[in-house]
Amino acid sequence: MPMNNRLLRPVASGLHPEAAAWRSAVVANGGSVSATTLRAVGDFCKSIDAAGIRDRFYRLNLFCGNSDASLNAVRTPLYRGQSRTGTQLGNATDTSANFVQGDYTETGASGGLAGNGSNKRLATGLAGSNLNGHNIHLSAYEIAPTSGTFDASIGVRTNFSAPGATLWTVSPATTFQFTLHNNSIQAAVGSSPTGHWIGVQTGNQTGALYRNGTSQSTTYTGGANTASDYSTITHDFGVFAHNDGGSPTNVFRDFSATRLGGYSIGLAMTGTQAAAFYTAMQAFQTALGRNI
Repeated sequence: MPMNNRLLRPVASGLHPEAAAWRSAVVANGGSVSATTLRAVGDFCKSIDAAGIRDRFYRLNLFCGNSDASLNAVRTPLYRGQSRTGTQLGNATDTSANFVQGDYTETGASGGLAGNGSNKRLATGLAGSNLNGHNIHLSAYEIAPTSGTFDASIGVRTNFSAPGATLWTVSPATTFQFTLHNNSIQAAVGSSPTGHWIGVQTGNQTGALYRNGTSQSTTYTGGANTASDYSTITHDFGVFAHNDGGSPTNVFRDFSATRLGGYSIGLAMTGTQAAAFYTAMQAFQTALGRNI
């Protein structure tokens, strides 16, 4: 008697639908994921839903999945819009420039995806014009610090004094910063700026910079008004660098050598929402043994 085909299928009882969709996308992109990681992704999705913050995300990548030469799983984002069935934004995978298999380890103290501070970066395909500059968040889970100054973990802008947003290390030993237009919110770190950073802007000069779910500062430096209109930013957010745009091709600058466990781009969060996001993110990183 031939074996029932149903017995050949992996059991996915209780798996969150967005985790299941992510697994399908990983496989379609040529990658693979372990059952342990898939459960951790599903638990993350459940925590985000329980906190009522799923709609805050336009794009989120947890940098996980099995390693291969093209980092197919690692480059597949979990979220690409405010819901699984709504409009999907950006590339189906983060487009790699110069990353190799050796730049990534999924689990353990050396886990995450590492930049090199010179030419390695990801392009998301999510243009800045999809967001309003007065209702935005950027986040990065920094597992290991970069070594340079003004090294961008994630960001987009048109030039130094024009609309845009960047989350970056000003000094590895002293300052982390969320820059908006000509303004910034800075946090004194006193040591390595690792952890889960979330930069939020909610108005002209209103926002906050969170570290591990706790507000570090709401004070704007620079004194300039910040733009709400991002319609001129038709190029996409970069990760491990920010994208300054330019013609005929994008210009990525301020490359970072940080090691990241994930990033996100989306709408602004309250302090309560930022804390819930950190709790979910930290539980996921802990499940992979690469928590800070």
